[in-house]
Amino acid sequence: MSLPKVLSAVLLVCGCATLAAQSAPNAPQGVHIKPASEADIKEARAKLQDALTSGQLPNDWLNKATSIGPTLWKTLKPLTESRIKGNSTNIVFISAKPPIQADGIGAITPEHHRIIWEAMMKTWPALKTATIRPASAQEILYYWGTIPFDIEEPFFAIDTGNDVFIANLPRMKGHISFFWIDLVGPYEDLRPKP
Repeated sequence: MSLPKVLSAVLLVCGCATLAAQSAPNAPQGVHIKPASEADIKEARAKLQDALTSGQLPNDWLNKATSIGPTLWKTLKPLTESRIKGNSTNIVFISAKPPIQADGIGAITPEHHRIIWEAMMKTWPALKTATIRPASAQEILYYWGTIPFDIEEPFFAIDTGNDVFIANLPRMKGHISFFWIDLVGPYEDLRPKP
């Protein structure tokens, strides 16, 4: 291999390591996060900020499935369940000991997305002025404990000052997708009471 090719390979490896370090600075050991490009992170942040500020999801997010995590669903379920039927999913918290099972939901249709988003914005009006920031190690671990797959960035915390939500917005089929949202909370609050 020629010297220019060796240098190019070294620079490529260093560049990938730098990208991973910049985009997932708070990743706890053992958590697998696939980094996103800076362009994807900026695009996802801008779309999420617009959705929060305007109170409406972008049209291209309405036709893709979005998972509503179990802590968020616990609050929104009584407000929306009668209008969203047949899309409940069971989530097993692999990090809790003993494991906890809790309901989440999949917003499938544009109407489901609107119902969930409107209920969320009414329940937490501070979301309109929330800060979108990198997730902390604890917030990443919360999400990691609810999913059976690696985290794919962009991944953010939405901080209202009183509550923190996590949002996963990976690029799927060429578009930034609204893949998962949840309210960060203790796993134990989801355990059924005796």
